[in-house]
Amino acid sequence: MADDLENLGYRELQEKAKEAGIKANQSSEELRKALREKTAGDGEEPGKRGMDFRSMKKDIQDKLGSGDDNGGPSDPEVLEEVERISTGVPGMDELLEGGIPRNNLVLVPGGAGTGKSTFGLQFLVEGMKNGEKGVFVSLDERLEKVRRNARLLGWDLEGYEEEGLLNMMRPEMYNFDDLITKIDTTVKNMEAERVVLDSLTILGSYYENSFDLRRKIMELNRKFSKLDSTVLAISEIAEAEDGISRFGVEEFAMDGIITLYYIKERNVFQRGITVRKMRGSDHSTEIHPLEIGRGGITVYPEEKVFSEF
Repeated sequence: MADDLENLGYRELQEKAKEAGIKANQSSEELRKALREKTAGDGEEPGKRGMDFRSMKKDIQDKLGSGDDNGGPSDPEVLEEVERISTGVPGMDELLEGGIPRNNLVLVPGGAGTGKSTFGLQFLVEGMKNGEKGVFVSLDERLEKVRRNARLLGWDLEGYEEEGLLNMMRPEMYNFDDLITKIDTTVKNMEAERVVLDSLTILGSYYENSFDLRRKIMELNRKFSKLDSTVLAISEIAEAEDGISRFGVEEFAMDGIITLYYIKERNVFQRGITVRKMRGSDHSTEIHPLEIGRGGITVYPEEKVFSEF
């Protein structure tokens, strides 16, 4: 059983957890642990497995405050499980209680070289592996360059396009209303479940008036929020900036913010990631290290990045 669990994907683990009566809204490692304990508990004598404080805590919560048949109090936020989708980034879902809440609009800001575009593509690839359609909107990079960079990471975006699972678009920016309409129409026609916009920052080069720029970004965010899709909006921020976004308005319309860093530690740079906010989910508040290599990004949820910034 243990070997089988190691080979299962996140969704398969969730299905097995539901069948076993285990809360499915957990990280992959937590699900594997709970399933192992469930299997061991069904076949072992009491007292042989040691104390499981997580299970003890759950038992106490179930008895005292879960709204059970004994008439205990019920909390609507506890009773209603949030549906989540995996980021596809190893270690990242553990920071998000199992993934991003479905249909959330998430800002992904970061400086140059932090892995923002890679994070977005990895998010789309994860969905397509499971049959979910995705849309990639590039407002800057040529699509052929995006495809080439993806190949270097081991992702065949052309193959997904041929299968009808991916639509890659690079709309002209001369007319903002046309841009919104094209994105909206494409996502709805495809019934895309995942959307990545790379990046919001490029809008700044088309508007001299900061008020107009902020208004357009808010319009775009409102349109995204009405789509039946989970959206990642990438945003470039200068390395020395302390803020979350370039224009000081993007974050207020977002359900979540996942910030990427390139942190100098003595004489070397280290990449890091943190969840600044995520509606509908508890999350880690620490900065965790990440690495980028063949296959994309890997996050290390058990480790932390220490910095004075």
